[in-house]
Amino acid sequence: MKTLRELKTDFVILNSHSTGLELYRFLYKNLDKVIVLDDIMALFDNKSSVGLLLAALWNPSGVRKINWNSSTSKLKDVPTSFIFKGKIIILLNDFPEKYQALKSRGIYYELELSYKQVIKAMREISKAKNIPNEIVDYIEQITNEASDLNFRDLIKAYNIYLADSENWKHLVADQLKVDPDMLFLYNLVNSSLAVRDQISKWIEIGHSRADYFRKKKLIETAKCQNLSSRARNS
Repeated sequence: MKTLRELKTDFVILNSHSTGLELYRFLYKNLDKVIVLDDIMALFDNKSSVGLLLAALWNPSGVRKINWNSSTSKLKDVPTSFIFKGKIIILLNDFPEKYQALKSRGIYYELELSYKQVIKAMREISKAKNIPNEIVDYIEQITNEASDLNFRDLIKAYNIYLADSENWKHLVADQLKVDPDMLFLYNLVNSSLAVRDQISKWIEIGHSRADYFRKKKLIETAKCQNLSSRARNS
């Protein structure tokens, strides 16, 4: 959204439930604009809506004509057909496999952020929304590359902070489902200690040598995945 505004693009957003007819009206009223469909999975449950999107995105002749094959009484203020000249951006957490034809009509990009990129974005969000820096600092302190972290976690943590300024750290750690042993091991693996000393400290808190190597492999795998993600996004 920020980029579209910086480019001074004439765009509109649809981020609520919409029937096929409502989508048809929306496309018509914004036929020459950039339309952003923001995480509206319900659209894919409606065959009429999917058909409209297919027509709006591509046509062999180059003319993207959209039709509504129903009684004219339902249309009221819009015609039964029109030429769509705009562009559509579809934002989804998951793309339904059965609608590959829809995906093929556009440029598909899967955004995967590394752990460090998520933390960096959290800092930018906290600055924009006046969220105390200590919240992001704490999230970074108790998580690592093996954590399943997303932007919503920052907002949840901030809400907890506002609700209970004394016990918020404990509650945030619980909300993020932080495994203290994995965090301990992560800090060990990333320390300057020799492997034999790391194992000794790991055993001291009640774990086995075999468990050290098994869980260390999980951390290393998560790191590799994040490195791969950074390479794809660079």
